[in-house]
Amino acid sequence: MKMSAVRVTAEGELEPCDVDQALAGSLEGSGTFWIRVAGYQVAELDAWLEPLDLTPFARNRLLNQGGITKVVPVAKGIILDLRVLPSASSAAARQIALLRLENLVVQLDPEPGLESPALDFGDPDFELVDPSSTGILLSVLLFESKRVSLEVRGLRSDVFALDERMDRDPAGVSQDEILEVKDRLLRLFAVAEEQLDSFESLTAPGDERLDFSNIRGTVHLLSSVAGFSERMADRLEKRIADLRQRYDAHQQEKLNHRLAVLTMVSAIFLPLTLVAGIWGMNFQRMPELAHPLGYPAALTLMVGLVGGML
Repeated sequence: MKMSAVRVTAEGELEPCDVDQALAGSLEGSGTFWIRVAGYQVAELDAWLEPLDLTPFARNRLLNQGGITKVVPVAKGIILDLRVLPSASSAAARQIALLRLENLVVQLDPEPGLESPALDFGDPDFELVDPSSTGILLSVLLFESKRVSLEVRGLRSDVFALDERMDRDPAGVSQDEILEVKDRLLRLFAVAEEQLDSFESLTAPGDERLDFSNIRGTVHLLSSVAGFSERMADRLEKRIADLRQRYDAHQQEKLNHRLAVLTMVSAIFLPLTLVAGIWGMNFQRMPELAHPLGYPAALTLMVGLVGGML
């Protein structure tokens, strides 16, 4: 189990600190802390969570994520299971859990060895919107939603480039390329859709566990970024479907052309087959077979038939 912690200063800066000190400081109310845990086993994480005095329901929800995106209010805060993009673009999406308490945010990532971004507090793209536990929670969500947005924009550029190539040279686009962008889209769409549902549930009115009074702009931005990603993914899905239809139409056109050539060749050789069949019959009396000019005449007839068909 890999763990790291920071203390959030009043100026919004992140100061590295010991994990045990962060846990004790949050319980004493001596500051706001953010602890990240990666590559854990359920048993060892359960023992580590003991000082937080969570209810059995809260601990069970936190330890058994189940791969389902959900927002669960608990007695002392909120538990958020969130699907996020992987640290490597080729890997599958993963699920993280966020426990937000009054002075503490615990971020759990069951995947081992994901030191970036799972345990890297120094990411230049990360920005703390407010020096509070709610601010940390929204900052993590905003960071993850921006990652999805950037991936969707990158996919959009790739799809547009593929569309342009299809216009210039349909034969130069392979089916594997279309399937590859479609697979990327499906992974991104699943993440964007689940994130948007989580953000809408998280920011629903009537929950006093989260104080958005100082960061309402971030709450609006969070929903806007997630909504943009989902809408863009939906539009890209239609464009990729159009690419697939154009590719199939081009393949059908190639097949039709080949069938047309085959039909013409068959039509040309059909009369020759007829002539050869007639003179290949085993009748005893076929005068043209004994004629001295029979063979040249047959060849001339065949060439004339081919020329006429062409």
